[in-house]
Amino acid sequence: MKAPITELSKAEQLREIQKRTEMLIRVRDRSEFELKDRLARVGFDSALIEHELARTQASGLVDNERFTRLFISGKKKCGWGQIRIENELKRFGIELHTLDGYPEEFFEYEEELDRAESLLQNFRTTAKDKYAACYRKLQAKGFSSEIISKAMTSNSKSYR
Repeated sequence: MKAPITELSKAEQLREIQKRTEMLIRVRDRSEFELKDRLARVGFDSALIEHELARTQASGLVDNERFTRLFISGKKKCGWGQIRIENELKRFGIELHTLDGYPEEFFEYEEELDRAESLLQNFRTTAKDKYAACYRKLQAKGFSSEIISKAMTSNSKSYR
């Protein structure tokens, strides 16, 4: 069984935090906040975590802007709407108001509408109130009420 982090020497802690950081980043890109949280949960002290974050930022291993761009792109491909994407990014400690070009560069009205309409085309339900089921589906995916209404109006399905 491994010794707790606090019982390791400073040199061993430094090697361990670097190893864990690189393991986490190999799985997928991480935000600074997320990486800090994961390392704190393991038991590393805050000074060592701050040192490791500075190292990873300087080397380009951790970059909040890159993380945000990749996250938005990936979630849009999964059919998520702007509201859900923004809420998830907040969980990762991303402050969207600091991102250059946000939201105009990332979300276009027509593209958002196309994603919502595409979800409706493939959506099947046995619910008695098909309109409400479709509305809930789009709402859960994070689309605004304006986009939902427009998508449902332009969709040729019958909701009656």
